[in-house]
Amino acid sequence: MNNKEENAMRERYNNNQGLAPNLRFPIYSKSGNWKLTDLGPFLREYTEKVPSSTELPVYSSTRVGLQPQKDYYDDRELANDGDYGVVPDGYFVYRHMSDDGTFKFNVNRLGGKIAVSKEYPVFSVEGIDPTFLQYLLNEGIAFKRFALAQKKGGTRTRLYLGVLRTFSAHMPRQEEQMIIGDCLWSLDELIVAESQKLRTLSLKRKSLLQILFPSTGESHPRLRLPEFSNSKPWRREFISNLLEKVTKPVDVDTSTTYREIGIRSHGKGIFHKDPILGINLGEKRVFWVEQNALVINIVFAWEQAIAVTSEADKGMIASHRFPMYIPKQGIDVRFLKYLFLTSKGKELLGVASPGGAGRNKTLGQKEFEKLELAIPEDVSEQTAIVKILSSIDDLIALQGQKIDFLKKNKAGLVQQLFPTSNEKPT
Repeated sequence: MNNKEENAMRERYNNNQGLAPNLRFPIYSKSGNWKLTDLGPFLREYTEKVPSSTELPVYSSTRVGLQPQKDYYDDRELANDGDYGVVPDGYFVYRHMSDDGTFKFNVNRLGGKIAVSKEYPVFSVEGIDPTFLQYLLNEGIAFKRFALAQKKGGTRTRLYLGVLRTFSAHMPRQEEQMIIGDCLWSLDELIVAESQKLRTLSLKRKSLLQILFPSTGESHPRLRLPEFSNSKPWRREFISNLLEKVTKPVDVDTSTTYREIGIRSHGKGIFHKDPILGINLGEKRVFWVEQNALVINIVFAWEQAIAVTSEADKGMIASHRFPMYIPKQGIDVRFLKYLFLTSKGKELLGVASPGGAGRNKTLGQKEFEKLELAIPEDVSEQTAIVKILSSIDDLIALQGQKIDFLKKNKAGLVQQLFPTSNEKPT
């Protein structure tokens, strides 16, 4: 943005001396418009430094909050020959450089001082509710516009504290700020609680995958379902004895619209790509998707890009990089999917995917068919295991949808609770 555009934006701010949000708490419905307020007079810079030998816990300011530096850098605490900055409890801290114009302001609510990079600006606020200000800066449209206006060339946007002081925003009186901040904070706490439930479910799923399948060299799992406790030990079979590859080539019509499937890594399932005209497929070899088939992305099989097709994939097509296998008699193909989502299954997919990393590590289909697996003799035991794991997968999916719903509604609420300069004054 050039100086002329920047000045025009500032003029728009100055011309809107009073705005009201679309949504307001009833107690403040007659309190008048929010006034355009310069942020600078309310900020108090904090510049305390400590040596690299400090005993203060070292944190990084990230887009998902304050994180211990060791956690953020995979159990490594970066060497620091100089000083650290200090963030007292209740103070703001942020990274002053951004690659995409987005800045995240974190508040130290850890109960004591922490050490951070000395490059991070640190400040406190007086006369503005800190929680309200945090939401205004992190999620308000007005600040997003202001931040983008600071890009002066180059690949990064810089937002020093001196520049932040020049930001002006429409604000209500402090008591209304507190209610807005508390409202959004309560919603965030709910999202955190629901996210913890999701993590608990995911850990439970991981644990079940470990105990419902045999470890290397074992003939039965650590946890065998009671109704099968007296059944025969699991037998070992080659994939070629369990699955049959199926191919149904598509005679592509250049004027027909098709939809391809894709497979997410880490067992995250199948997705449907945008419709494409046959003429745009070019010379690409494609095949009709077979229902109830094990399908693998051979490029990312080593990342467990594996799934089972369903009724939802009927009429879809897949490229030659997605071989499909239907189960032979006495095999529940869903059981094999879950088996390959275990740590042992991942290891086997890696064995069948020789080569380097990434796209050079392609699954060899002949090698895949030679893999040897331990499976229950009775297909009903396979299906019983599938029911347990699919039930927890359903719970995980529902919990994820619940969190997405809360986040979407919170984002909409934020936009209603904060006025922007292009809204009409009331």
